[in-house]
Amino acid sequence: MTYYSPSELSQRNGKLMQEIWIAYQGKIYDVSSSELFKEGKHYEHESGRDLTAEMIDAPHWDDVLNEFTVVGFLK
Repeated sequence: MTYYSPSELSQRNGKLMQEIWIAYQGKIYDVSSSELFKEGKHYEHESGRDLTAEMIDAPHWDDVLNEFTVVGFLK
């Protein structure tokens, strides 16, 4: 598995690069196929970032990420 820096992750926001990635608990997920991240944003949550702290307030469990591919790890 590849390790990506926060800077490299930030480029995968659906704008700078086509991929839409988010990080959670050190893993990086490709959420490009998610309708909820269609524009690179899910409500106020921006892609291309570590969303670990923001998931605490989410109205769902972190198991929703199981449907997405882990593409690497955050450095």
